[in-house]
Amino acid sequence: MNNSKQGNIFVSFYKSMTDIGYYKNFLHMTTGKAFSYLVIVSLFFFLIGIIPSIFQYKGTVNELFHNLEQIPDFEIANGRFQMDSDTYHVVYDNNEIGMIVVLDPVNEYRKNDLNYYQVAILLTETQLIQKTVTSHSTIELSDLSMISLTKSDIIRKFNRFFLTLIPVLIIYMLIFGLGVKILACYIVHFMTIIYVMIKRINIDRKSIFRVCCHAITLSTVVGTILSLLKISIVFWDWIFLLAAFLYSYNAVKKYAKDNNLYIKTEESNF
Repeated sequence: MNNSKQGNIFVSFYKSMTDIGYYKNFLHMTTGKAFSYLVIVSLFFFLIGIIPSIFQYKGTVNELFHNLEQIPDFEIANGRFQMDSDTYHVVYDNNEIGMIVVLDPVNEYRKNDLNYYQVAILLTETQLIQKTVTSHSTIELSDLSMISLTKSDIIRKFNRFFLTLIPVLIIYMLIFGLGVKILACYIVHFMTIIYVMIKRINIDRKSIFRVCCHAITLSTVVGTILSLLKISIVFWDWIFLLAAFLYSYNAVKKYAKDNNLYIKTEESNF
């Protein structure tokens, strides 16, 4: 098989999922090329997987500020939140993503209700309460007495700010997603090395790594599909690693059988 075909990422992508015998080509390619394949495939499918989240984030920001325009005028000045209203206003409430934003100038909203949400913001007459999955903080507005904001200020400044965060969030999520895939590859690499050591197969670790860079292909594709369909599978992370290891294991095993010179002892069934 010519080198151009071996180096074709589309061929590598297809063969990684459909042809264990083709993995012998990955054993002999450069480590840099194999790692580049891992990076490109991981970033591409992770980007596809987060597209719905990006649109959801943009929709959330637009809805939040649209609702904000509908409520009475207010201002934050001299360490107090003031609004010409005798009740609290729920600016945003989405049970699906577990997020709520409440403006409460009369201190009527029950703070305990924030516990039902993963992300919550409650602005009272004297406090700004923020809650996430991992933290819960309360800021006294008196500590922000130097700040003066009106409703129009918030809509004009923060709407643009939240939308400009989208590229930053995309880059952050891509880096995080790539890191997870590289970590998964190294875990599969470690598992395969253990198998090779047990079976006393004479294959170097760099060659095994090149195999593992391709072995996670199917798991990555399936994971992206599950993400797009919003399907959650129990212990998916373990299934991901097991499926990738089975590809690596079978590829190394077949290569060892087809090349007896690389086996120190007669291979037994594993």
